[in-house]
Amino acid sequence: MTADLIARRRRQIFVHSAIYYRLGTSVIDDATFDRWGRESSCNVCLRSKAQRLR
Repeated sequence: MTADLIARRRRQIFVHSAIYYRLGTSVIDDATFDRWGRESSCNVCLRSKAQRLR
């Protein structure tokens, strides 16, 4: 996953969280939101580990 895609996923999660919690509606299904969250957390962990190995 590239840095651009990671940044895009973070923005998407932020926007969709705001829509869900502030407006009480959802424009994507829960499975998609969950997948984005897993992708983001996995990549953050991998980047952190890679930096520590340097």
